[in-house]
Amino acid sequence: KIKSGIRQTSFITYHKLYQRYIEPKFGKIMLKDLTYSKVVLFYKDLLENHGLGISSVNNINVVLSMILNVAIRDGVLRTNPCTGALKELKRKYAGTKKEVKALTQAEQEVFEDFLKRPGIFHCIYPLITVMLYTGIRVGELGGMRWADVDFEKNQIEISHTLVFEEKPGQKGSVFSLNPPKTKTSERKIPMNPKVRDALLREKN
Repeated sequence: KIKSGIRQTSFITYHKLYQRYIEPKFGKIMLKDLTYSKVVLFYKDLLENHGLGISSVNNINVVLSMILNVAIRDGVLRTNPCTGALKELKRKYAGTKKEVKALTQAEQEVFEDFLKRPGIFHCIYPLITVMLYTGIRVGELGGMRWADVDFEKNQIEISHTLVFEEKPGQKGSVFSLNPPKTKTSERKIPMNPKVRDALLREKN
């Protein structure tokens, strides 16, 4: 809460990581007893016994490190036990990152043919077409408004993203329209004829 400039979605993510992984392990330990070796063994246990990948453990490390940096600034810790705790583990578990598999052209054609047919999934065919042929993220598509689509210039302006947020300490979740996470995510994307037709179908 003392960290300024943090997005609500990031805060929620940090809070969840803390509650799920960090608090059960270190929530009741005295800071003077929280050592580098305990942090390393904690990360190793997450990797070997809880099925987490190195990128997920790295995210947990970011949260724990931020918390302990506050303790250093408050004068209750001299050094951060997280410093270097992932270095050796990253070397060993670098290959545990999940491989991202893209659709082949043949697979994409089968997928599109399936969505073209009448059925419960046919209604999302225009939206999937836009995603396939522009590369925009699902949150960007959800946050897109008709004001962002220029049919004269044949381009789409990405200036918002739709997020589904849980409010800490509150029950239920809400949708909200946020600016993109980074400035580079704000962009204009050209529409090819297929994307244009899909958006016109969706508008109609």
